[in-house]
Amino acid sequence: MRNINIDRDPISSEEISTFKDFKSILRKHAQTTEDLAKIKPGSNNSMIFWAVGIVAAVATTTLLLLNNSVTTSVEELELNQEIIHKPTEFAVAVNKDSVESKPVLVKKSVEWKTIIRTPKKSVEQVIAVNEISADRVDYFTFENQDEIELLLKGIKKSDADFVKNSLVFKTSGEESLKLLSSQELYRLNDDGKWKKVNSNPVSMPYIEKPLLYKSSNPSYEFTFTNFNGPASKYTDVRWTPVDNKDAKRINDFLDNNTQLTDATITSANIEGVYNITLVAHENEFRFNAYPTLTQPIYEDAMKAYNLKLQKAQEILRVTPKTYEISQGVYTTK
Repeated sequence: MRNINIDRDPISSEEISTFKDFKSILRKHAQTTEDLAKIKPGSNNSMIFWAVGIVAAVATTTLLLLNNSVTTSVEELELNQEIIHKPTEFAVAVNKDSVESKPVLVKKSVEWKTIIRTPKKSVEQVIAVNEISADRVDYFTFENQDEIELLLKGIKKSDADFVKNSLVFKTSGEESLKLLSSQELYRLNDDGKWKKVNSNPVSMPYIEKPLLYKSSNPSYEFTFTNFNGPASKYTDVRWTPVDNKDAKRINDFLDNNTQLTDATITSANIEGVYNITLVAHENEFRFNAYPTLTQPIYEDAMKAYNLKLQKAQEILRVTPKTYEISQGVYTTK
């Protein structure tokens, strides 16, 4: 029996390429099968041809499998080489899900509000003052630190806290302003601090205080038809000269003019002092004097005076404060 060695040398690339046409290989296999079928069985030659056919079929099948394997290996090699030569396509890949998104912080935008005086709108009501001469005022009610720092530049934290939840207004020129007596006005200085503004002084209305008559002081009794001062409601009023030197001149005038034809009185330029004119025909004499009261009239007059003084103080406590302000930023407390 003859041994047939089907082991062969490794197939070259050129040989592999000849098997890439799969349909051609199938046609060759079919042709070989047909040729073998034409050989008559029973003879030694036919056995040889059958053996050769079987060997050829096995070889063909082996080559087909080898071709597919080699082709696949070549394609994988080419793909691997392409990947190796293009590493950047993988290096630049980014997992978008892993990128942390950070919120963008946007500061609140605030602006001064403007009130314009109209028949239906009151500047005083908007900025919470008693009276102001301005017809247009910018204002804002601050709720937090950020709002204060946005509109009031350079202000310090302690001074910012001073106007938190407070209404602040600014004027563009010189204005007159009135506040309730219980309110205080503050101005924002250039150093970013609030400073109290002094109001115009409010004087107590003058109330004439009764004076007690002293026998050691020269005094005179006169009756005036036009006198309406506080002492006019009392009897037994004595008039004491402001200048004691006038006492001798008054005495001389009365001695030389025993009968007065008229006596008039007017308020002098000093509170509580009166100018008295004595008339005796063509002669006149003028001097300044103040009224004095004897006991117990003086005690009654003092009670009335104290009541007047108390009432005046109560009025003063509720009298609006007046200010003369310049351009700037203000708040009330």
